[in-house]
Amino acid sequence: MRNLLKTAIALGALLAGTLTALAQNNPAVGYWTSILMARANDPYVSYEVQLSPDGQYAERMIVNPGGVALYSGTWSYEPQSSMLTYTITRWDPITIPPPAANHAVTVRVEFADGGHTMVMDQPGGVPLKFTKQR
Repeated sequence: MRNLLKTAIALGALLAGTLTALAQNNPAVGYWTSILMARANDPYVSYEVQLSPDGQYAERMIVNPGGVALYSGTWSYEPQSSMLTYTITRWDPITIPPPAANHAVTVRVEFADGGHTMVMDQPGGVPLKFTKQR
């Protein structure tokens, strides 16, 4: 029993170390925010996106007026082509699915300001500029 516990602790530490290393080598990992303005000082939508080192995607979109939508799923980043792919598989409210629900969306991203800014092309839309919060 003790050997099993020691093995489980060692594997957990190894996994945590691996995820930390992946996060340090992947500029997309982090908590990102973006605000789009209708006019000066008049935000109409804000995004909070968490790209976790384990490939989990979480987004909170706040529309003014309108409300809040929560999205989650998976993501990956291909550094050679600067392409980020995400798939939204869960959303709330359930009655308002995202446009690409359950389909992979691949967008080009560019990083600037030492990795603190991410510009994400949007299919058929204006690129979004995200700021890394942590």
